[in-house]
Amino acid sequence: MVQSDQRGFQVAELSGSDLDELTKARCWLDGQALRESIEKGGADWEERVLLAYHRLSRIPRYLEGQSATRNAEWEHAHKEFHASLLSACGTKWIEGFCDQMFDAAERYRHAARIASSTNRGDLDEHRAIMEAAVARQADTAVALLQQHFQTTSDLVRKVFNSSERAD
Repeated sequence: MVQSDQRGFQVAELSGSDLDELTKARCWLDGQALRESIEKGGADWEERVLLAYHRLSRIPRYLEGQSATRNAEWEHAHKEFHASLLSACGTKWIEGFCDQMFDAAERYRHAARIASSTNRGDLDEHRAIMEAAVARQADTAVALLQQHFQTTSDLVRKVFNSSERAD
């Protein structure tokens, strides 16, 4: 949202430069929060991450027979999975900022899904992140999370670039 004096609010435009900044910020902040969670999290954190992944893995990503329509239940479980990874970082402020950036990234992913029927395929990036996190392999988990964000950003940019050429 962007506020304009005497004019209220409007939805911020989607742009390649904003997507790049958002991806960079998410890599930095979520990466540090994940590192802190791995260091500080106990058995309850591990259980939350495992349970969130389990729930995510059991829900179909797309509605049956509609390859371009994301399942709202999956969307919720996806957000919960990412929140679980950061939930032991030790500061609600960081968790809140990461949550806001997750929602901002959702705008881009949603717009890309509308513009293209291409989906990510069967790669299970979430499983690899979860396994590295609960194994307390911070460097690997952070690298996988950052690669996950960058892959998403690259796919969104590819869709946006191909739709611009089609115009």
